[in-house]
Amino acid sequence: MVIPTTFISGLSVSFPVSFSQYPASEWDATLYLRSANHAADIIAQKQENSFLFAADGMTTAEWLPGEYTAVIRVTKGQDVYQPYSERVTVLPDLVQLDTHDPRSDAEKALQAIRNTLANRATADQLKLSFGGRSLEKTPISDLLKLERRFAVMVAKEKRAKSGRGLLKITKVRMR
Repeated sequence: MVIPTTFISGLSVSFPVSFSQYPASEWDATLYLRSANHAADIIAQKQENSFLFAADGMTTAEWLPGEYTAVIRVTKGQDVYQPYSERVTVLPDLVQLDTHDPRSDAEKALQAIRNTLANRATADQLKLSFGGRSLEKTPISDLLKLERRFAVMVAKEKRAKSGRGLLKITKVRMR
């Protein structure tokens, strides 16, 4: 059972799901997506012993970007069960955006800290605050500590994205 944890607004989505306790031949299934300001439902199509959840691009284009709770409920007569519940993310359709900054929050914070140290920070960057103190009011020693902390966070993010482990392996040959 592979249920996506990320959806992209405006792109078609299709994935099969099967539950051994709830065969598609006997049960109906619906995927419910709920966020603070949007809701979407996908009724599954039955395929032998699995359910196929599918939504076209026109349908997903209406999904607002953000964090959602996804639940799958199966029903049979008066019986209702919820065999799946997970947090998922709906990302915006990149083509529909005028501009896009692909950096993570940690990368943006690291750049703001480095710009502040170099006296090149924008007004927005100077407004960033850590521990209740804005960057422009933070002493240099604390900025250097923040820079090290965020540099480590960014390095971990990049290693995780590349599929490598969090530990760096250095191979050494001894003579």
